[in-house]
Amino acid sequence: MTSARFEELSICIRMRVLEEGKCLLSKDDDVLYDLAHKTVQEFEDFKLRYEYYLEAILHG
Repeated sequence: MTSARFEELSICIRMRVLEEGKCLLSKDDDVLYDLAHKTVQEFEDFKLRYEYYLEAILHG
C-alpha cells in the first residue's frame, strides 16, 4: 500500500494498521516513520471525540 493510499483510510483504521500490521517493504524508512508519527498525532487529536461517540453508542 502506498502512503497516499494509507492516508485515504479513516484514522481508526490507520491506527489499527499501525498497531496490528507489519511493514513488508519500505523504500524510505524516514517517510514511514513520519507517516506513523503523523497518524498517531491525528488520532490523539480525534481520540476524545471517538470515545464520546463510542460511549453514546454503548449507552444510547
